[in-house]
Amino acid sequence: MIEDDDPLDIVVEGSDPQPGHWPAVTTPTSPEDMVAHSGNGNPMRDNMVRNGLGRNSRDLDIALAQMAKRAARDAAE
Repeated sequence: MIEDDDPLDIVVEGSDPQPGHWPAVTTPTSPEDMVAHSGNGNPMRDNMVRNGLGRNSRDLDIALAQMAKRAARDAAE
């Protein structure tokens, strides 16, 4: 999902196949290989918070704590 007041045309067209525009898929990615990874936003946010240039919202702090607990629990299993 994109949050932008004036997105580029290529963004607006979405990720669905564009017949006659994008090449046909010849080797599709399997669902097992579809893994989302964070971009540079997370390290940039952490750096800004660490250097006193910004702060997390209370909701984000709660979500991050919950994620850390889940990761620790999963690692212990």
